[in-house]
Amino acid sequence: MIDYSSSAVLTAFAILVVAAAMTPRTNTKPTWRGFVIATAIASSGLGTAIFSLSQGGSPLIRDVVAIIVVALLAPGLTAALGVRLHSAPAVARFFGALVAGLVFLIASPLLLLVAHCTSGDCL
Repeated sequence: MIDYSSSAVLTAFAILVVAAAMTPRTNTKPTWRGFVIATAIASSGLGTAIFSLSQGGSPLIRDVVAIIVVALLAPGLTAALGVRLHSAPAVARFFGALVAGLVFLIASPLLLLVAHCTSGDCL
């Protein structure tokens, strides 16, 4: 399988940026908040693609696609939850979105294992 650590660090950073975009400092300008969120999600996906494809050997395409999907979904889930909690206090928005994104990221190795073993290689 592909080394997932550098991708996980990049995705965790994107989750932190997205969660910070939910605070009152950035809440005053919705256009700026949207730009920050879109940039964090795109950079997480692009950075993960670069890390995944630069691994030694020949990485399996399904593994690369699964890692990119996780890298896009984790900050996306963080943003969606932060928007959903729009009426909550800023601290609840920040920590709620941050925890949801990080829990998804922590659980993602299981998703990546399922994606890797779908062809029967692991049986």
